Amino acid sequence: MTVATLSPHAPAASLTIARVEPISAHHWHGRLATAVLLGDHAEVPWSDVAAGLTERAGLVEAVMLTGEEPTEQAGLRAAIGEARGLGYAVALTTTGAHPHKLAELLPSLDWVTLELDAAHGDDVCAWSSLELIMRSGVAYEVVIAVEPAAHTRQDVLNAARAVIHRGAHAPVLTGRRLYDVIRLADLPDLERR
Repeated sequence: MTVATLSPHAPAASLTIARVEPISAHHWHGRLATAVLLGDHAEVPWSDVAAGLTERAGLVEAVMLTGEEPTEQAGLRAAIGEARGLGYAVALTTTGAHPHKLAELLPSLDWVTLELDAAHGDDVCAWSSLELIMRSGVAYEVVIAVEPAAHTRQDVLNAARAVIHRGAHAPVLTGRRLYDVIRLADLPDLERR
């Protein structure tokens, strides 16, 4: 995927949407949201997403933009504006790969999930994005996805400690095989999903 520049003029229709989960309780904990999963191949046009949001007004309260790094899509700003214009709160899942783009979007967001890769504790962009999020006042969570094939126990422990050391909320550990990498007694105060 070519990295696009966020543009105030790129239409929401330019988003590459892989799929939509019309009603999701797990993408933004505590809220019913429509999850818009961005990807490399367009399967769903934005016009269908917008029509669905109009139909579900009052049923869902938020839109979660997630999937392949959303900040790499030129139409993201327009999609956020359209969702907010329809009365929805808007959330974004990001790896923090593009802090300058995230900084432009933060004033329009209600929630950010920052997904960190435990094996890349030296990712300057992700740490810069975390600092921006923390200073913005936007509600957020930091998620460390644990994958046995890619992460060691020490990777996970170091990443969690680095998040906490920076003064952020304690990270959430996720992964289907989480306990293949860490022990139950490791970081016992952290939420696991």
